Amino acid sequence: MDLMTRIFLILSLLISSSANFAFADFSNSTESLIMRDGIVASDIVYSNVTRPLILADANSTVSDASLEDTYFSTTALNTFSESGLRVDFAGCALSGTNQITCLTKIVTVNQNLQVSAYATGFRSRVSRLFDNLSNEYPASTVSAPDMAETSHLVLSLMKDIPVEVRFIYRNINPSATSISLFEPMFEYSDTLIKSTFTNISF
Repeated sequence: MDLMTRIFLILSLLISSSANFAFADFSNSTESLIMRDGIVASDIVYSNVTRPLILADANSTVSDASLEDTYFSTTALNTFSESGLRVDFAGCALSGTNQITCLTKIVTVNQNLQVSAYATGFRSRVSRLFDNLSNEYPASTVSAPDMAETSHLVLSLMKDIPVEVRFIYRNINPSATSISLFEPMFEYSDTLIKSTFTNISF
């Protein structure tokens, strides 16, 4: 099979498939496509996916895959502190079709506070993410425990008690392999806090 034929078949499979895959390679020995990761049913993430290359059927099933570990770090990977608010960063993970979720834990260190967390579209506040291809994404939604996803959250924080805040980014370029910059944005009492975390794998 020549190179151009392989490229055409791989593209055809990726476009027609009910699952989305970020990267694919062809194995001569097994005549299968081997993919870095895949999304099944929009939100189940698999890694090391092997799929038979059946020329007569572009919708062939996955023959082997490993359930991807999308859990976040239990300890802070990095910490950002400013104006009495600490932001602990627990990582970013593939969480759906071309979707990435980044997890933070915010803590007020001096007093009880009402803190706003922003996704996008509210008073020009935007929590941005940049991938390793220099694409910029505004957060689609932000969420916290027992609160629905929305563009803007107001959280009542007790001193020294962390609260999880998740930022969801959609329509991520499937060729991206890492995050160069993640900027979750918070605010309290007209004090705007733009935390920054860099060089993030997912």
